[in-house]
Parts: sequence; structure tokens; C-alpha cells
Amino acid sequence: MYNVEKYIVPCVQSVLNQTMQDFEIILIDDNSTDHTIEVCNNFFSNNDKIKIIRHNENKGVGVSRNAGIDAAKGKFVYFLDSDDFILPNALEILYKAAVENDAEIVHSSYWYEIQNEDLQAGRMDKVKICHDKVPQPGFLSDDLVQNLIKQAEGNNCPAGMVVLNLYERDFLNKNKLKFAPMYAMEDVAFHFLQVAFAKRYLKIPQAFYIYRRRPGSTTCPDPKNSKPQEEINKIVKDIQTYIIAVNYLNSNMKRLPILLENKMLREYFLKLFFNNIHRFSTNYENFKDKFAVIDTAMERAFEPFFGENTNFVKFLFHDFNVESLQKNKLFEENQELKKILSNMNQIFENEKIKIFEDTRKIFNEHFSVEPQKIVFYSFSGGYSCNPKYIAKEILRQKLPYDLVWIVKDVNDNVPNEIRKVKYESNDMIYELATAKVIITNTKLDPPLIKKSDQYLIMTWHGSLDLKRVEADAENSLPPDYVKASKNNSKMIDLMLADSRFQFNKIPQVYWYDGEILKSGLPRNDILFDHSEKFVKEIKNSLKIPLKNKVIMYAPTFRSGNLENFLNVCKIDFNHLIEVLERKFNTEVTLLIRLHPHLSRQGVSKFLYEPSEKIIDVTTYIDPQELWLVSDMLISDYSSVIADFTIQRKPVFIYAKDLDTYDRGMNDVYFKLPFKITRTEEDLIKSIENFDDTELKEQIDKFLTEIGFYDQNLGHSSEKVVDVIKNVIDSKK
Repeated sequence: MYNVEKYIVPCVQSVLNQTMQDFEIILIDDNSTDHTIEVCNNFFSNNDKIKIIRHNENKGVGVSRNAGIDAAKGKFVYFLDSDDFILPNALEILYKAAVENDAEIVHSSYWYEIQNEDLQAGRMDKVKICHDKVPQPGFLSDDLVQNLIKQAEGNNCPAGMVVLNLYERDFLNKNKLKFAPMYAMEDVAFHFLQVAFAKRYLKIPQAFYIYRRRPGSTTCPDPKNSKPQEEINKIVKDIQTYIIAVNYLNSNMKRLPILLENKMLREYFLKLFFNNIHRFSTNYENFKDKFAVIDTAMERAFEPFFGENTNFVKFLFHDFNVESLQKNKLFEENQELKKILSNMNQIFENEKIKIFEDTRKIFNEHFSVEPQKIVFYSFSGGYSCNPKYIAKEILRQKLPYDLVWIVKDVNDNVPNEIRKVKYESNDMIYELATAKVIITNTKLDPPLIKKSDQYLIMTWHGSLDLKRVEADAENSLPPDYVKASKNNSKMIDLMLADSRFQFNKIPQVYWYDGEILKSGLPRNDILFDHSEKFVKEIKNSLKIPLKNKVIMYAPTFRSGNLENFLNVCKIDFNHLIEVLERKFNTEVTLLIRLHPHLSRQGVSKFLYEPSEKIIDVTTYIDPQELWLVSDMLISDYSSVIADFTIQRKPVFIYAKDLDTYDRGMNDVYFKLPFKITRTEEDLIKSIENFDDTELKEQIDKFLTEIGFYDQNLGHSSEKVVDVIKNVIDSKK
């Protein structure tokens, strides 16, 4: 218990109201600073079933649970969080299941979750039921244990909730199972041990635990009410928790036969464990203006582990992904830790690829191609880019095909007529092995093994190849990448070109000597075939005033740290908007879209201060819709420049790091009909001197020189679908 004066009475009362009354209740108060201990003494001190233990300092949930195990005298142990409660039949059902099956652990399959802070025990309205994805009821074998771990992939490990379990006390003591002294996520660490040691782990289908999700709890922090010093203290605790977790797993690793024998499972445990630790870590980027205070706090936290004068902290804020850098730097600074975990990710990836390849081999050998199945994949994992518009054309024509989309997030919005399968799942392997046509805009990883009666359409995800890619950049690419690209190109049956320039460039750049369709790019159909109503709908969804001029700022990806990115891409956006409004004599909305790699790393918050005139559209799923509603573009080296050029829309190139940009540019970049500016001052001047009539003439001349296929505007998808119909109808 810690500061739960509002919740502890209904929690304990839910136990006292159980249909089975043979139990003891041990209340551990972790030095609460509110009236929790007084409430317990007033309500429960005279009850013989209840024992109250109070810590003289706050030690965290892990230490408190251990104190309860040590004080327990019964045959079984059950954990209940002090702001939750249980249904009246919980203990009876768990106990009977344990005794009748001689189980060491009994695990309930479901729990109820409530959001209403005032909900009292016994009321079951306004709740939702959740399940933990553990395999079917019954005892878990070693195989099922591995399935349990795989089912908990990602940022969700509900099977780690120890409150869903009844434990045989002798099992805990015999195996010396104790919680790590962590202030959060202690149950995830403990879960790994219990699964590894349990020989009789029983799952039952009932649900009787009521989990209260409330602001201010350990797993649901309330940032609105937190004070700066409290947040800094939490940072220190986060780092200490990470260190404790490492030592906890390290000290127990040699006691876990199932992990020692199974390398993949061991590394998966570690990966999943650390992902869960990060779930509840403080958002360090919120403190970019408080470096000095946090540096001191971090160093103090690390001294016991690394010794004095730790250099860790100064590296913390200078990369896009703070948590990854934190972990990597932690490994780098500590040799013992590095020895334990240095090859963790590579081992895991190698094992995963091996399993993938073995499964694919079986599916390829035993399942035939289904003649009307088409599988789509876009590099983002979402419903986007060229594959999306090909799929839309198939749906428009109402063709009788079985359409499948590979998604990275099963919640992605894909039309109901298209089946979704999860990326890197067995379902994905099966669908790829049985598809007649495969349509993608990027290489599949692990690489596809194509059957002779399958047809692969590679649409790619760029245009004009302004940057050096693939063969143009072969000397700077890893040999394994080049090898994989060449192998992938051998499997391709069709690529698409939007111009004579691209038609001639594809064989040189992509190691490809197959058929090239002079179709244009399907994703650009929307730019030339749309209604004004559709444009208004997009603007309304983004809350863009219809009268405003819309400017898109889309810098491309750069390797390196955040400081470098900001140095070359950050602009005084408020001044830029003032200049644009003066130039065009109208109000302006600025859209900012970063590369997907940057969106996942939370860079936008460092780039600009939010305002009603600046909208971050980095996560907007279909960028073509953004290009459609934008009146002009500011970019550096992005292929989006080509998408604006073919619309005859103005582009202002701001390329501060042109001389040092790591990818390098092709000659066509310097032939673009737009002035390249290298400073913010020159960018502003270029906007102020902008002449729309003159620019359109220059754009027309450029498109003529590259041989842009104007005749296909708005109909590229139809041309590709005609090919697909021929392939399927010919039963090739």
C-alpha cells in the first residue's frame, strides 16, 4: 500500500466478502505519506484475519511483496494491489483449482478493467473485460510456455501480472523466488522466473480481478499534477530500476534451465523485459531545458554501478531515440553488462530469421499458389503509397480477387474487402507462399523466395532518384545489403516508370533487366483525379481553414544525432509564416512532415513550438493526400519534390548541408527548376522574389526534358491492374 487512503477499504472488503473464508490478509504499508495507515488501523486493527506491517521508508512494490511472502503462513499466496479489488468467488475458484490439480501456479485468464475512480467493489457497470493472450486453458508445457512469451510480444505482457495468479507458497520458497527491489515492473521480472521454474502451471478461464486504471498510480502516472522535482526523482528511480533489473536477471540466469537451454527464448525474455521497463520510464525529452539538474541526478544514480564521474549522462539527450541511446550507452559503460548482453539483439534476429525461413520452406513445399490471391505490402506497414492505389482500383472495378494486406499494426485502417495479416507472423508467411501476385514498394525482409508461378510487382517508393540509392550508392552500402538487393531484383517481374528518365534509370540503379511499365506511379493518380469535396474533407480533418494557403515543410532523413538534424533543418517558422503571408497576402497554415524514422523518435517537439498555424502531419498515413492539399513545398532532398513538380506547384529547396549530406545527389537534382538555397536568409529571399508564371514555364521545360508521361495522369493504377488481370487470366 502506498497513498491509497481512498481505495484500501473497498480493496480489503472485497477479500473479507469472499465465499471462502479460510485466509489471512497481510497489509504492507510502504511508508505512505497520506492517511492510508490510519484508515487501516481504524477499519481493520481489530480483525484477527488481518495483519498490518508498516515500512519505515518507501522501498517499492517489489520489497513490499517480498515482505508479504515472508510473513505468510498459509499454503497458498495471492497478491492484490491496494487500489484494486476481486469478485466474491475469486479465492474459492483459485484454491479449488490448485488443490484438485496439484498446481504450483493457477493463472486466471481474464480481468476486468475500470476507468472510473469512484467505482466501488461489487459494482460491475462501466467496466471492460481484458484477456492475457495466454494459450488455451490447462497446464502449460514447455512449448506452450514459449507460445505464451510470443503472444506477449510488443508493449504488452499482461501474463506478467502476478495479481492474476495463486501461488503455492512452498513453490516460491523452494525456488527462492523473490521480487526484484524495483519501484515498478517488478511483476514482469518475477513473471519470467515463475514461468521458468514452474512444472505445474495451470490456466483457468475465469475472470475475477478488477484492475483500476487511475491517474497517479505507478503504471498510470499523472503528468498534469507532477512537479519538476518529482519528475527528476522519477528519472533517478527509472535508471535505478533499469540497473536493478539487469542485476536481478543476471543473478538468476544460471538458475533457469529453460533459458540456458533455449538461446532464442532467453534473448526474447531479455528483450521483452527491457521493453516493458521502458514503457513506464519518464519521457526524458520533456526535460531538454533542465539538463544541468538532471545530469546531476543521473550521475548520482549511476555512481554505485559505474563509480564516480560517470560520462553516461552527457550522451543522453543527443540522439533521436533517447531510450535506445540510454540502453546502448549503459552497455558500453559497463563491461560486465556488455559481456552478458552484447550480442542479444543479433542473436535474437538470427534465431527469428531462421525460424522464419524454416516456416517459409514448409509452407512453400506444402501449399500451392491460389490463382486469384494478391498480397500487398507497403514499407510503412500501413495502407499507403503505390500498393494502396492499385488495391483501390481493383476494388473500384469489383474484380473477384482475394486481397491481403500485410500490416505492422493490426489496428491500421484497411478497407473491409481486404484481409489483414500481421507482419512477420506465420499468417504472413502463408499468404506470401500462396499468393499469385505480390505487390510491394520495398524489399521484403527476410527476403521473399518466389515460386515460378508467382508474379512480383515492385513499385518502389520514390521518384526521379534525386538521392543516390542502390547501385548508385553501392560503394557506401554494406555488402550484405547489396547482395540482398541484387537477389531481390532477380525475382521482380515488373517495375513502374513515370518518365523516360526513370525508364532508363531503373536498370542502372536497381540491378534489374526485366519488364518496365510506362505507367506513371499509381500513388499520383489522386493528384490528378479528385474532387474539390475530397480536398475540403482532408483540410477539415486536419483543421486547416479553407481560405488559408497551405505550405508543406518536408525535410528528408539524415543519419547522425538530433543536434545535427536541428542544425540543418530547424527554421524560424513564425518568421517564415510572416514572410509567406506578406508575399501571398493571405493567412498561411504550415504543415510539417518528417521522415518516418524521425516520427518514431519524437523529433518534432525539438523542431518547433506548437501553434494554430503549425500542424505536425508526420504520422498522417497517406502523404499523397497532404501533397494534394498543399499549395507549395519547402524541402531539401526528399523525393516529395518530384510529386510537387508534376503538379506544377512551387518548391523551395533549403539544403544547408548539401556539401556534407551523407547520401549524395544525382545530376538530375541540380537540373530541377528550383533555386537551391543554403541559408535561411536566402530561403526567405527566394520566397520574396518568387514569380509563379516564370516558374511554371521552367517546370514545363524540365518535365519535357525528363520525358514525363503526361498521358497517364490519373490512370496509372488502371494500367497496372490491366497487367494483373492478364497475369491472373493467363494462369501463368
